[in-house]
Amino acid sequence: MTRLAEPIPVCADTEESLPRIPRKPLRIVATSDIHGYEPKLPEGDVLVLAGDLTSHGTAANVDKLSRWLIRIATDFKAVIVVAGNHDWWFQERGSSHGSRYGYWREHNIYYLEDDGVTIEGVRFWGSPWTPQFYNWAFMDDDDNLRDHFKLIPNDTDVLVTHGPMLGILDLTERGPNAGSFQLAMAIGRVQPKVHIFGHIHEAYGFHKDPDFPTRFYNVAHCNLQYAPVQPPVTIDILAGRYIADS
Repeated sequence: MTRLAEPIPVCADTEESLPRIPRKPLRIVATSDIHGYEPKLPEGDVLVLAGDLTSHGTAANVDKLSRWLIRIATDFKAVIVVAGNHDWWFQERGSSHGSRYGYWREHNIYYLEDDGVTIEGVRFWGSPWTPQFYNWAFMDDDDNLRDHFKLIPNDTDVLVTHGPMLGILDLTERGPNAGSFQLAMAIGRVQPKVHIFGHIHEAYGFHKDPDFPTRFYNVAHCNLQYAPVQPPVTIDILAGRYIADS
């Protein structure tokens, strides 16, 4: 595992035969598991929040989150929000809660629950689901998660989930890997350029297998003791059929 440091350029739809065409990349700022904290954010184009945004998922928690989102949304072209297992309000209201999400859309804030959005040619898909662990929001037996993850389109560039796939940045302090096998199967099919997630606080970091195209980022802001000490990450991605300068 590599610790997160400088942003790494990622190309969407790259082919070695294509010419190098200079183009400014889309900079993603990514974090998760903020649990009610309001982290200091670096400059970027798209803010991605990958779940566990509240402490207990109450309406008051979400009101506080909403005020923060609307305040910071002016610093970004778009904000992408995915819920997590602490974010009960979102599961209880569902993805069609028009008044809240409609107001967010006015501020270019996109709540994704098995849904996607394209921003400047980069295709994002978000899903909050993780394997069952006690009684938390957006959890189910891993076999049942197949129905959610099969919805991920094959042309997804940036996959945002709350939890990891099985075997990558999912090792808990107690030892077992907590990621989803069904998500691993979906990622093997889709092969997104970037997978952003959190959930396992102690597995914060970056992973890239030389034989697989996806770059994996566990961006949990809080550590295992719920201290907000793990900084947001920046990721550069080029849209369309452009190749990043190296």
